[in-house]
Amino acid sequence: MVKKFMRASIGPLALAAIVAGTLVGVPWPSEQVFSQEVSHPGSDKVNGDKVNGDKSDGDKSDGDKSDGDKAVPPDAKPKAAPGGDQPANPGEPAAKPTWLQSQDMTGSSSESEIAVDLALAWLAAHQYPIGGWSFDHRLGPCQGRCANPGTMAKAVNGATGLALLPFIDHGNTHQTGPYRQNVAAGLQFLLTRMGKDGSAWEPGGTMYSHALALMALCEDLRVEEEASGRSTAFPSRHSPGPAGKKGVRPATGHAAPKADPKTAPKADPKTARETAQQRKQRVQREMLDRMVPVAATQALAFALSAQDPLRGGWRYDPRRPDSDISVTGWHVMALHSAETLNLTVPARTTLGVTALLDSLQGDYGASYGYHRSAAEATPTRSAIGLLCRIYTGWNRPQLQRGAETLAAIGPSEFDMYYNYYGTLLLHHYGGPLWDDWNRKLRDYLIRTQSRHGHETGSWSFRACHSNSAGGRHFDTCMACLILETYYRSKPAYTSPQAPKEKPAELPAGKAGEAPAGKAGEAPAGKPGEAPAAKAGEAPAKSEKADAPSAKSGETPAPPQ
Repeated sequence: MVKKFMRASIGPLALAAIVAGTLVGVPWPSEQVFSQEVSHPGSDKVNGDKVNGDKSDGDKSDGDKSDGDKAVPPDAKPKAAPGGDQPANPGEPAAKPTWLQSQDMTGSSSESEIAVDLALAWLAAHQYPIGGWSFDHRLGPCQGRCANPGTMAKAVNGATGLALLPFIDHGNTHQTGPYRQNVAAGLQFLLTRMGKDGSAWEPGGTMYSHALALMALCEDLRVEEEASGRSTAFPSRHSPGPAGKKGVRPATGHAAPKADPKTAPKADPKTARETAQQRKQRVQREMLDRMVPVAATQALAFALSAQDPLRGGWRYDPRRPDSDISVTGWHVMALHSAETLNLTVPARTTLGVTALLDSLQGDYGASYGYHRSAAEATPTRSAIGLLCRIYTGWNRPQLQRGAETLAAIGPSEFDMYYNYYGTLLLHHYGGPLWDDWNRKLRDYLIRTQSRHGHETGSWSFRACHSNSAGGRHFDTCMACLILETYYRSKPAYTSPQAPKEKPAELPAGKAGEAPAGKAGEAPAGKPGEAPAAKAGEAPAKSEKADAPSAKSGETPAPPQ
């Protein structure tokens, strides 16, 4: 069996994860689980075909609604999701993680937190038994009861990394929180999918998948550090610590004395079975304590080696010399997560990102194009570029001008990719711009969350590039992350809308100025109390039109 695994060229870390999964009863992740064709009630479409893709959230075909489906009131509490620490009584919300209780919740509301709880319960209910997720949620426990699947059924690394982030950034890690078993199973699945070089690249999700996996690994370690107060022990042979110091190997403890079988009380069979299950879960979490730091450092090393050596960003394939701002944006966020763990990101990496942004900027840095020039600028790409500027320490008035432009456009009614980056950007600035954006988008997401049947807790918006590719799974993950922004993203500036000092996330690099090139902006799309017609329409159209065609085996996702 071991020889068979080694012939498949898997890495030692993946082999260890497989062994750990065997110990705790988690099956080996077969590709067929995610690629099988499954017919479902109310539809004759399978795999990547879009189902009701042009319907708004909550609209379902007659076959998607079972006789027992009932509408859920807006103030309903989420049902308990599967996991080792879930409440015993169905219908009760999962207890708030201890880490979350200590975070600054300014900007959230009781309704937004209920929406997050419902979203996490939906994601947990759509997790595959082998620990991962798919953008085509019909292939798992859902069995087609939820409409609007994504078309990227094989981008399982990306779907799993993206699904883990809402759990982790709500205070759930592989060791703590009510969803710790869901997180542990998801991380173990990622480890079995990683190559011996630390790569989570896959044909279906390309380098997007790797960035999402790296971010999930680093965020799990970051939140666990903050929750436990203990620093992560990174093996010295994998990564140096801060200031070039070697990491510390995990300490090995002493074996506990063996109990005398003659004097030990006999346990009740039912209690013994429960204890055995708890023991399996503890073994899994202890093994992840050792494997996740190794996986994070290996994944970071692969991301650094995959950087475009000519233009300085990232593209669908490693070291491909035509970087784009979309794949680069995810990697910059992943590197930022790695730096919060004191993992080293070389200055040359940041300088490369700065060079790419310089080549794509318009209006002296207030707007950004896709991968050729500033002429391709859209609000979505500008939001990505401005956020990358913050993380690379670039501090110029154009940042504020770009943020003000996006705030004037407002949130979109359907493009969660644009809303996600716009939310992160404006949260860094704070002040009236952020307050207005947050109030509109937060309340809009609360109103549009599905509260009917099996779709309860999820979101699905009318089709655009990201919605078609990622489906309901993508929309739900992104909307949930937006509603978690208050405690998952620390503002870079203490003075609202007036950055005085460079943020310290990444080493700063000098940024040149390109000739001005105004980005063609679209009419405002603002989800407010009465949503405007065709909100955010232009950003999605330009992205769809500008999206490059993928090579064989490539499915570029999420959108540019």
